Amino acid sequence: MYRPGRIAIAVSGGLVLSVSLIPWFWTATAVGDKVGEHTEYDTANAWQASTWWAIAVGLALVATVAAAARPDRRWVTGSALAATAVALGIVVWQWQGIPGLHDQTSAHGGLGWFAGSPDDPEVGEIVRDNLVRVDIDGLYQDVTWGLYLGVAALAGQCLILAVRTLPSGRPNSTDDAQPHPRTD
Repeated sequence: MYRPGRIAIAVSGGLVLSVSLIPWFWTATAVGDKVGEHTEYDTANAWQASTWWAIAVGLALVATVAAAARPDRRWVTGSALAATAVALGIVVWQWQGIPGLHDQTSAHGGLGWFAGSPDDPEVGEIVRDNLVRVDIDGLYQDVTWGLYLGVAALAGQCLILAVRTLPSGRPNSTDDAQPHPRTD
C-alpha cells in the first residue's frame, strides 16, 4: 500500500533527478563569420558541469530511495534528511566557489596570449570542473535557471524529509488504538 509520505518522498526524488538534467551552466559566445555575426550558446546540466554537483545529486537520489523504501523508520528518514542537507550544501558550496574572470586574472597576474594545443578548450566552451563566470563583450558564462531549480528541489526534499521525521502523534499499531472522544 502506498502512503502519502512515501509518494511525497518519491516525487521529491523524481523532481531532483529531473531538474539535474536541465541546464545548470551556460555560455553565450559572439561569433563572426562570412554570414555575419551571431551568438552561439552552450549549456551543461549538473552531471556534465561539475563532478561535485553530480555527487550531490547522486547522494540525494540514494537518500530518496532509502527514505521511500522505509518511510516508517524515522532513523532512516533522518539519515536521508542529513544526506540531502549535505547534498544541498555541496551544490551551494560549489556554486559560490565558481570564480569570476576578474578573480582569475587577479590571481594569475592578468590576461595574455599563449600558444595552445588542439586539445585546449575553445573560447566559450564549458569545461567540467573548470567553470568560470565571465561577462565581457562577446562572451558570457554563468549559472542558469536549472541550478536555482536544483537548489529549490533539494531544499524541498529536505523539507519533506524533515516533516517525515517528526513524530506523527498516531499510535504505531491501530489494533490497540482508542478512538478519540469528540469535543464538538
